[in-house]
Amino acid sequence: LPLLSQAILDGNQKEGNRTLQLKATVLLDAWVDPYTQMAQNTNYALMHGMISAQEKQQLDEKYQHNLPAINAAIQEKCGLYMTNIAQLADPDFSPIYDYLNRADVRAALHIPSTQPLTVNWSQQVSTNYQSGVNDSYLPAVEKLLEQKLQIMVISGLNDAKDCNFLGTQAWLNKLSCKAAKDFHQAETEQWKLQPDGAVLGFTQNGGQLSWTKVLNAGHMAVRDQPAIIMLLKQLIGF
Repeated sequence: LPLLSQAILDGNQKEGNRTLQLKATVLLDAWVDPYTQMAQNTNYALMHGMISAQEKQQLDEKYQHNLPAINAAIQEKCGLYMTNIAQLADPDFSPIYDYLNRADVRAALHIPSTQPLTVNWSQQVSTNYQSGVNDSYLPAVEKLLEQKLQIMVISGLNDAKDCNFLGTQAWLNKLSCKAAKDFHQAETEQWKLQPDGAVLGFTQNGGQLSWTKVLNAGHMAVRDQPAIIMLLKQLIGF
């Protein structure tokens, strides 16, 4: 998403190109600075009682030179569903398939109607990205902020994968531009849909850069907590 956002901004500057009005980028449990994020996996597991302090030390020592394997090792030890530690499996994707296969939706997205969508993952896309899957795109995020693009980061607090909220906090802490400094100084506030409603999560809003941590949500946070859509509507203004 940072790369796509930059491509749009660059394209807008080229003479003769059609201008696309990009208002914001939403990074949802995002893979931004992989080694910084993977280094927090055992901290997340320890803080949630999934492993002991001794097991954390053993895992850190064993996988210090092989961080990409550490999440699977934690999962093997604790036996939890790491995408959302409060669930047993993925939510049902059929409502999403039904929506994306609707004739009006496919027409709006310029997708031929002959081949229905039946899967949520592409081997071809995975293969294309495999060589750089652990590259850091932190500089790309920093550059977008310097270009005044609004960025909203969202984390599901039940996400125990490599994109858990502790890893997200770690890469956010490495940002140093003006927007990031404003974000670092912002206080954490309760996120509610109504002033007297239940707390759904916590927000830290620096204006241009914000971060929302969502209760009862995992890696696919919008599926687990659809109220996130209200945040996006507010951000994008529709």
